[in-house]
Amino acid sequence: MAVVNVKGLPEALNDGLKLRAEPKRRSLVGEVVVPLESALPTSPQHSTLELRGLGKHLWQGANASAHVKNERAAWD
Repeated sequence: MAVVNVKGLPEALNDGLKLRAEPKRRSLVGEVVVPLESALPTSPQHSTLELRGLGKHLWQGANASAHVKNERAAWD
């Protein structure tokens, strides 16, 4: 985990962050991290349903049972 030191933080801001963190049972660092995280763009969440049909062309004309049998035979 990265370390960031903040110099010159006004005492009132430090005290305010501590007061804001306390009822949420967060540390001062935890209280600072939350707004920083929300300031960054989030990557879109994907569903496994989006994978439906992906790679389908690779199996066209293939015998799935024979493939599984060959793979299992290679384990021994």
